[in-house]
Amino acid sequence: MKVSKVAEMFTEQSNQDAEVCISWWSKDLFDDEYKDSHDGALIPDEIWNIAVAEFDEAGGYDSVNSDVYDLINSCIIEAEPYEN
Repeated sequence: MKVSKVAEMFTEQSNQDAEVCISWWSKDLFDDEYKDSHDGALIPDEIWNIAVAEFDEAGGYDSVNSDVYDLINSCIIEAEPYEN
């Protein structure tokens, strides 16, 4: 996903002061490992763009989203005071 799309999504949030859970993986997170096996070279944009496209085509976050949802929901339930 393009950074501009993420910015647009956040701009559309009705409460700009709301807390959100967010995670992302950008090219620079992978540069160190790539440099080690490529004589110090950084990941070329063309290779990164192919990797991102393949990630998106494979369903991207689909398998992770349900785990994240379950974890956040569990945290909400645990943090909520129980009324009996």
